Amino acid sequence: MAIESARPSQAANTPVISLTMIYRIVPAAKIGSAMGLYGLGVVVAPPSVQPGGWLVEHTTWPAIFLINLPIGTARRHGGATGFPRPARAIGRSSTSGLRHHLLRAVAILLASSEGADWGWTGYPVLMLFTAAP
Repeated sequence: MAIESARPSQAANTPVISLTMIYRIVPAAKIGSAMGLYGLGVVVAPPSVQPGGWLVEHTTWPAIFLINLPIGTARRHGGATGFPRPARAIGRSSTSGLRHHLLRAVAILLASSEGADWGWTGYPVLMLFTAAP
């Protein structure tokens, strides 16, 4: 339930992050084309759900997860080789920041998944939620 309640904030931040990345990577003369490609996702996304329904109906439900492996691999390869390097340094990610966010995510997920068994007002659940502000 806690994860579902956080999804609106996740969805609200995604366009801001995506557009920021587009403006940082794409040259000013090509912003219009980049925005058009970004907007194409709004048109293509709804029909792209249909193959998932077909997979579940004609195979087993784990197929919807397995189909993402080659798609994700192709996207990662395309992103690593197809995008030009930015002219200016955007900044480096810190290992400590990554570790902090990973621990926060694990604490929230653990507290959310075990809260019913441990008791929502129990000490372990409250400490996990407190540790992940």
